[in-house]
Amino acid sequence: ESASGRRSEGSSWGPPGYAFRLTGGTDRSGFALRSDVPGGRQLRLYVGDGFGFEAPRHGMHRRRTFRGNTISEETVQVNLVVEQKGPKPLSELFVPVAAPTS
Repeated sequence: ESASGRRSEGSSWGPPGYAFRLTGGTDRSGFALRSDVPGGRQLRLYVGDGFGFEAPRHGMHRRRTFRGNTISEETVQVNLVVEQKGPKPLSELFVPVAAPTS
């Protein structure tokens, strides 16, 4: 299991030779992974202007649901930044599949 914000080598789970930085993601309910919340649990945080909430008025806060920074079974989307390129370009490794026609 990896946590958001950490560096991960691609050879352990993906394309060899690549290194990625995990920048975030979402769980199956659409709630964002938040890097300052440890673990993989879901919780409601009282947040002001910043990540996950843009206040329409100065000083406004709201309670928003987030998931912790650890990637778990509940995580369905992971956002990555390539920090080190491998021998093959990603366009060759991840070829798009054409949608079936009816």
